[in-house]
Amino acid sequence: MLTTRLVYPLIVPLMIISVAIWLREYLSLLPDSYLVLLSYLPYALLIATGILSLQFNQLRGLLIAITLALSFLIIQLLLQNSLEEAPALTSYFLLSLLLPFMLMMISWFPERGILTSYGLLFLVVTSLPVFVAIYLYFNPNLIISPLSFFIIREWSFSVLSPFAILIYLVAIVHQLMRLWILQQPFDAAISVVLVALLLNFSLFDQTYISVVVFSAIQLILIWSVLKQSHDMAYRDELTGLPGRRALNEALKSPGRKYVLAMMDIDFFKKFNDRYGHDVGDDVLKVVASKMAEVTGGGRAYRYGGEEFTVLFKGKELETCIPHLEAVREDIASYSLSIREKSSRPKTLKEGKTKRGSRKKSKGISVTISIGVAKKRPELSSAELVLKAADKALYKAKKAGRNCLIADKK
Repeated sequence: MLTTRLVYPLIVPLMIISVAIWLREYLSLLPDSYLVLLSYLPYALLIATGILSLQFNQLRGLLIAITLALSFLIIQLLLQNSLEEAPALTSYFLLSLLLPFMLMMISWFPERGILTSYGLLFLVVTSLPVFVAIYLYFNPNLIISPLSFFIIREWSFSVLSPFAILIYLVAIVHQLMRLWILQQPFDAAISVVLVALLLNFSLFDQTYISVVVFSAIQLILIWSVLKQSHDMAYRDELTGLPGRRALNEALKSPGRKYVLAMMDIDFFKKFNDRYGHDVGDDVLKVVASKMAEVTGGGRAYRYGGEEFTVLFKGKELETCIPHLEAVREDIASYSLSIREKSSRPKTLKEGKTKRGSRKKSKGISVTISIGVAKKRPELSSAELVLKAADKALYKAKKAGRNCLIADKK
């Protein structure tokens, strides 16, 4: 569970920043003309991030890309002097402490598009700290004296102060919690971006550190935009499972040996009519979460409506059945607390009156029926195997539901 929800989403962003830090050691071997061009790489990657964000209408990715590009511009223009000088120290202080707050704030922005009044407003809001940093660069005493406790300390391993490091750690934990709950590539990207910024400002006295880190950050943002768009196309929004399109892609090359299972929630239409579509959506989410945990190498997909599919690549039918039965039993034993529509208050006043004397919510359970088939000579294509599994599912429904029927011809 931990591996699926936290480790896998972080692999690509962590690889990008790790390779970038490793390459930094070899930049000195490049000709001077290439090093000059290298200083413009973060801006070139910003343009790529901006084009992709506009294409896929992703406001948060664009906001962070612009914020970090402007931050890199400040580093280039204002932080090339020693941090012992007050103006440079002020800019360093502002960037190192404001960026984690900015990223956390942007992560909470809802996605409502870029070319809207909402999007344009936040484009302006996120650029304000840059103008503040420029203003305070020329008026360093406004901030250095009262907040000197937060500024750099003389450590052998880090330029940042302990309190600044603590702020970054809190921000990283915050993003990891969002990643655990929401499972969005954006939160995985920002978690690693915060780690990259912590490294950048901790190792700020190292040569080429900023150009390497900020270039890697833009690459991470590009990955985030592409991954987010891919998931929107291939992942079911309600349940979080891969959708029908993802299943069709997987069935283009399932291998020479595989097993397909079709699953259907029993009496789901009657359930929806009685308790309402909101509760029905909750049931779909619960069932999907159970199916996502299927063992034995299976991968669950939402086929459509209340139907789901599980694909086992390289498996035999007999070895898959126990894993499918475990899912069926797990769903049947799960109790969902709901209130029937007839008992719900019709007005706000009635709701306040009943709130103190509310009875315990009714617990209900749902069941699923399963049909499963494997590839064999008569079922030479994935389409035929899927149809055989669907016929087996129909037999499971006829047999009384809440059971598994296998196609063993």
